[in-house]
Amino acid sequence: MLLAAIVIFLSLWPYLQQLIADPTLAQNADPEARDRYIGWGGVHVYPVLKAAIYWLRYGSWAFTGQLVNEATFEWISISWLQWLAVMVWRVVLYGLAAITMVVSLIANIYAFKRIKSHWRRSAGRAPTGEQWLLLYVLGAGVAALISAALAPIVFNYWHLTLIFPFALMPILVWLVRVFWRGAEITLWPLCLAVFLTVGINVVALNDSAKFSWQADYAQQTKDYVGESIGEPTARE
Repeated sequence: MLLAAIVIFLSLWPYLQQLIADPTLAQNADPEARDRYIGWGGVHVYPVLKAAIYWLRYGSWAFTGQLVNEATFEWISISWLQWLAVMVWRVVLYGLAAITMVVSLIANIYAFKRIKSHWRRSAGRAPTGEQWLLLYVLGAGVAALISAALAPIVFNYWHLTLIFPFALMPILVWLVRVFWRGAEITLWPLCLAVFLTVGINVVALNDSAKFSWQADYAQQTKDYVGESIGEPTARE
């Protein structure tokens, strides 16, 4: 634990140096933000609920809105066919999001049932490696909820990205234990998953303004920062 504390302190040292050099950084320009405090998320329903939903979303195919809503299929020259492609795209991705969010919830319930008799310290060591892993996943999920409760902000997906690998574990365990029994002779679910993910990535590379291979991410970052501080950055 001491080593972990030292590593965390060293990682925060550059930010502390900058704060010492410029104490005004500790004061947020937004009056609403200045009224917040440690534990603000715990006295509001939405921050903790959103963190729990993101846990389920990390284990699903609920993609970001920039991927779903900003795909325009401009390479289709026929207007009605382009409109149809956009509508089909959105229906498919929103449908996938709804179905896989339910699957993620089912997998997490299954994972909890497998460890519910072992999560107390008095139960002793986990009897199997799988249960030990799921106990670790439970700890990560609880830590995310506690962090959301203590934070003075509402978390977004990039704040919680550290728990992404752990949120996948219940899905993988459920697939192996329940859904994918006999996978050696039933490969169609894997083939379907590969087909969908490859297709989604191909569309994103060509049609999404944010994820296109033509996107200038450095310039997008400059524009976003400029707009956030009220001084849009001119394109170079």
